[in-house]
Amino acid sequence: MERSIGLEMRNIGNLVKRRVASEAAIDFHKTTGVHGLIIHYIASNHDQEVYQRDFEKKFSMRRSTISRMLALMESNGMIERIPSKNDARQKQIVLTQKARDKHLLIEKILHGIEGSMRKGISDEEMNSFFATIDKIKANLE
Repeated sequence: MERSIGLEMRNIGNLVKRRVASEAAIDFHKTTGVHGLIIHYIASNHDQEVYQRDFEKKFSMRRSTISRMLALMESNGMIERIPSKNDARQKQIVLTQKARDKHLLIEKILHGIEGSMRKGISDEEMNSFFATIDKIKANLE
């Protein structure tokens, strides 16, 4: 049987999640992978205001899905919604200290995992891999 791109991508994702969970000495209770992506996005864009619609676009998710996810993150003390300085109708989404601490730890672990994944792979092979990934993404869009 021919190997499946989707299945291989899923397997790699599962391996990374397991590795993060095993290396992190923090409680991941009530934190999903998408929550981690949201935390990373906010942390990476700390110099600008981030709104719910930004996540809808970035993660290609429906407004209701993102709204439920953000509500859960807020109830778990990971984010806060504060009035926007630029638009009184909008609520800016910011990380709590708890989320910032968790983000720093996860980033450190992911950096190490990235190094492990790249071990023994040449720059040429990495460029080829990313070119292929870009084509797959374009095919799906």
